Amino acid sequence: MKRKLKGQLIFEFVVAVVIFFAIVIYTLNFLNGQVATYSGEYYTESVDSKAVQIAELLVLNNGSWTPGGGLVVAGIAQEWPVLNRTKASWLNNYCDDYYVALMNNLGVSQQNRLKIVVNETRSTGQVRNVVDCPTDMVPGAERTEARRYALIPAVAAGEPLNPAVVYVYLW
Repeated sequence: MKRKLKGQLIFEFVVAVVIFFAIVIYTLNFLNGQVATYSGEYYTESVDSKAVQIAELLVLNNGSWTPGGGLVVAGIAQEWPVLNRTKASWLNNYCDDYYVALMNNLGVSQQNRLKIVVNETRSTGQVRNVVDCPTDMVPGAERTEARRYALIPAVAAGEPLNPAVVYVYLW
């Protein structure tokens, strides 16, 4: 009669366990790398989307402002595609004084930074900033830019509408 030995490993079992753990470790390492990549891409895409949303809101929405320039709902449009110069001036002043409140109103996270610029090209070819939200951009920071085009009334009455470009930078 053949005696059974207890507690001994079979060579094939050892090989199978080593291969199994190698596959598990490889799979976990691969997933870890992919999750980091997708997480970074998701963040970039969400910041891009937010910048476009803010640019559209500013250009297409009339907004709601108190007579002294207090912001209720963001927007500087008069009627598409014309911007309201007074509302743009109010946005510029509001951004200078209440930057954090503006970011909250626009739904921007406190970990992000926002810069809004509205450039007007006059009939003489001179480019003038109508709005220059004060935050300085960090050199080398990865940022997104959304650009929308519109028209803005000239400073002097009776002159034609000037082209304007609304830039929204978010990082």
